[in-house]
Amino acid sequence: MSDLINEYIDILVATRHTATSTKSMYISELLLFKEFVNKGLAEVEQKDVLAYFSDLQNKIEGSTVNKKKKIIKSFYTWLEDQEKIDRSPFYRLKFKIKKTHKTYEILSIEEIRSMLIDGNTLRKISRSKTKPAFRRLRGQCVIRIFLATGIRRKELIGLDIQDCNIKDRFLLIRNTKTKNDRKVYIDRDTAIWLEIYLDRRLRYARGSKNVFINFEGDPLDDDRIDGIIDFRFWRAGLKGKFDGIKRGKGMGTHTFRRTWATHALRNGADLKTIQLLLGHSDIATTAKYLFPSDEDLKRSYDKTNILDNMKIDSEKTKIKKWRKKRKATTIKAAPKPSTPKFDEGLL
Repeated sequence: MSDLINEYIDILVATRHTATSTKSMYISELLLFKEFVNKGLAEVEQKDVLAYFSDLQNKIEGSTVNKKKKIIKSFYTWLEDQEKIDRSPFYRLKFKIKKTHKTYEILSIEEIRSMLIDGNTLRKISRSKTKPAFRRLRGQCVIRIFLATGIRRKELIGLDIQDCNIKDRFLLIRNTKTKNDRKVYIDRDTAIWLEIYLDRRLRYARGSKNVFINFEGDPLDDDRIDGIIDFRFWRAGLKGKFDGIKRGKGMGTHTFRRTWATHALRNGADLKTIQLLLGHSDIATTAKYLFPSDEDLKRSYDKTNILDNMKIDSEKTKIKKWRKKRKATTIKAAPKPSTPKFDEGLL
């Protein structure tokens, strides 16, 4: 790997506390760029940049191209700031990237049901203290928390025991992308599952504060969480990230995040509430997570289209006129009140 890339990544890790997954992505993107231009990164010119992104736009989606552009451009900004090059090849370079909207399918209610274990099975698992039972219990808690909260994989991995409030049914998410703590809520069934799991994990905890651990007490990493999810997809007859292609590049942990957001919208949650619970700093980001189906669009249309609402207003107007007319007739027909007679004994 290039010395410049190594130095740049070290700076990122030291100053921005870059996650391992982000670090790997930056290295991969810079190496791909270096391989394409086939020259030293400090020798790259504007024509090389244009050739690279022109080639990419014919192969992948615009959103992915923009991510690559951001990574490579920031690398050259750093080179220029460090005076390792005279000028960034991105200086005054303007080119348009075709915008494409990638549609992600979400889990249906039937698919969600196929991934969940019923109460009878839970009772059997909760009575057993074997490793396979613990593994099933842990896997089901992971699935349920993803579906109940829509939290990110990194946030789930960083979840501590002290952040779980079973009584009030909420989790405090500290390890967030925006560096701001937030509270998310869980349903009663998930709270029951989590309470049983936390009791069983004591056997393997060995002083660990992480909620999700392995048999040695170590916190689960990204790959292990992906493996748990992929196995549940496979058991439910669905295609996961590592098991072929069904939707896009296969479903993973982020599928639950999109699923949670879309079903929350369907069930009446407003966009601001969804934004706060997902932990997005920008509401525009939240909108990208929502994927209404044709049935959702039709239902929304039936509630809001102008012609049906005109018809409703017309009916309301008729009822108001009828009530007004009836009230006027009643008042007109009513006899005039007679002069009251007082009982002198009460005066």
